[in-house]
Amino acid sequence: MTRNHSHNPLRRLLRAGDPAADAAELAPGERAAIKARMLAAAAERPPSAARWLAPAATVAALLALALGLASRHPVPPVPTAAEPPAAAREIQFTTANGTLVVWQLLPSQSS
Repeated sequence: MTRNHSHNPLRRLLRAGDPAADAAELAPGERAAIKARMLAAAAERPPSAARWLAPAATVAALLALALGLASRHPVPPVPTAAEPPAAAREIQFTTANGTLVVWQLLPSQSS
């Protein structure tokens, strides 16, 4: 079943603006030469995905490695205000030039 596309206004508009509509058919040798030039030009340039794929894969691998290492070493819990340090001692003294030095001595915590 063949269709008649002459009633399609977009098709008529595209055909009217086609710069090669008046050109004669290319000879087989010219067609082959154009095809060879296009294939040679396409082979010279790497695909666009190759430019960003390697750096993206490297970043993803480093991120996975960092997350894996971070999960092996859990962060120790931070004492909250409800848990005051037990028997902390404080030593204060002033230096000759007037600097106040404060040391807090915390008892060792056994785990």
